[in-house]
Amino acid sequence: CQVCFGRFYSRLMNVAAVLEAGTVEWVSKEPPYGRHAGELYDLIPDCRLVIMLRDGRDTALSMARKGWQRDDLQACIDRWRLFSEMTLESVGRVPESNVLLLRYEDLLDDAAENLERVLGFFGYDDVALDPSRLERPLGGNAGKWMEAMGPETKSYFDRTCGEISARLGYE
Repeated sequence: CQVCFGRFYSRLMNVAAVLEAGTVEWVSKEPPYGRHAGELYDLIPDCRLVIMLRDGRDTALSMARKGWQRDDLQACIDRWRLFSEMTLESVGRVPESNVLLLRYEDLLDDAAENLERVLGFFGYDDVALDPSRLERPLGGNAGKWMEAMGPETKSYFDRTCGEISARLGYE
């Protein structure tokens, strides 16, 4: 399956196995799933999808640090834009009631509130949370672009990604 259809569809076969076993919940944090929300919904019409978003400027910096696109920051920005456009297009084919867009930065700002949003989205409104027991995820790895990006790169991002960034709730 993986050779013929690629890793994404190979993993979908695992989803099918989970569903055949009678399990109603399945979670994956694989980034490609956002870009395939429509296909997932077509396969599993009652699925509920939480799509994690992240500021494209921080994402591009992270991608460049990890060697994506030969450390070319503008190429990483372009790749983020492409992935984000694909995600929004695919999510647009799924009923709004089946999709929750969750911004990484919002999770960092208030983990308890956003965890309650996720739990409510899945129908677990009666779960009591103790916010004092929640740790800040990943130590707050957001907003680094403000100091790490030069004016030329910021301008490039604004020109090429400003519209989609605004659609995702980023300024």
